[in-house]
Amino acid sequence: MLTSASSMASLVAQAGALSDQQAEIARELSSGTRLTRLSNDPMAAAATVRLSSGIAEASATAAAIQTVQARMQTADSALGSVVTQLTSAISTAVAAANGTQNAADLASGAVQLSSIRDSVLNAANSSYNGTYLFAGTSSAVPFAMNSSTGEVSYGGDAAGMTFAVAGQTLQTSASGSALFGSGSGSVFASLQSLIGTMASGGTPTAGQVESLRSSLQTVIDGRSALASSQSRLQTAATGVASQQTNLQAEQTTVAASDPVALATELSAAETQRSALLSSLASMSKSSLFDYLSA
Repeated sequence: MLTSASSMASLVAQAGALSDQQAEIARELSSGTRLTRLSNDPMAAAATVRLSSGIAEASATAAAIQTVQARMQTADSALGSVVTQLTSAISTAVAAANGTQNAADLASGAVQLSSIRDSVLNAANSSYNGTYLFAGTSSAVPFAMNSSTGEVSYGGDAAGMTFAVAGQTLQTSASGSALFGSGSGSVFASLQSLIGTMASGGTPTAGQVESLRSSLQTVIDGRSALASSQSRLQTAATGVASQQTNLQAEQTTVAASDPVALATELSAAETQRSALLSSLASMSKSSLFDYLSA
């Protein structure tokens, strides 16, 4: 009787283990991953943790790149507006410099240039997410105009902002002083000089026109440099996205279950458990018979 009881306990334990095995297989089939528990495969689980860390890092880098790209696109749009405005200002100045305009025409031109100056000033003070685009690394308002004299002063610093990615450091912005100049050498000084001359009925000089052309070229050159950084940043973004995709694919491969193998394993476990249950049923009947016959 003791031997029979011991055998039955052993069979019950085996049946329970097979039930646990079936439940585990069912979880794997349902989730599509064989790492439902750390104990399933400690080495694979560790690899999954490592890959998750890499994916999170790549995701954070991608988000940072997107923010920088959006900021640079806003800056590029502002500089594009400045180029358009200064091109128009040069046309106005050249037309006035030919000496055929009367005082009223010159005064009208001065008004146009004043409007252009204000538009350029607004663009130079553009911001993105509360941060000025052309103040360098300063949080101060880049440019401020004296309403009495029309003079514009620069309040930022001379540093440009950078962004490190993929082993390279990219310039993501230029200071306002580098793009628009400062003091008597600024685009605003060039515009104000023309405005003063034309408002008083004078004809712009070749030097005044050339000064404005020089300011325009400086803006164009600065915009081109930023465009180059934008292109390199996009290449880096593509690389990070590819890295993220590869890490995710590797993680899926490491953790993925094999449905065919699991189905075979589940079938075998069910067969074994059924056999054990049949044995237990037979042993139970035999034990009952022995008891009744005693």
